[in-house]
Amino acid sequence: MLTRRVVADLGKLARIRAGRAGRQPAPGPDCTPRERKILTLLGQSRSTEQIAAELKISPATVRNHIRNILRKTRAHSRLEAVLHAIRNGVI
Repeated sequence: MLTRRVVADLGKLARIRAGRAGRQPAPGPDCTPRERKILTLLGQSRSTEQIAAELKISPATVRNHIRNILRKTRAHSRLEAVLHAIRNGVI
């Protein structure tokens, strides 16, 4: 699990990165309940396989959900998506 300090530092880096790219993160993604659950599990440092086992879905389905989450949040990584979700109250 990530510590608050690491999350805060990474959040600052994500904001700097977004500013340099000339865009701001989306205000709050229109996530489905399943995507919110996956974001929560990603925030708990779960792997794709662990998420699939817990939710009783295939790893390919988890990857599809993650791809949709990344698109909706305009994030470039899973961690950036989790940080975005925390900052915007999605999870």
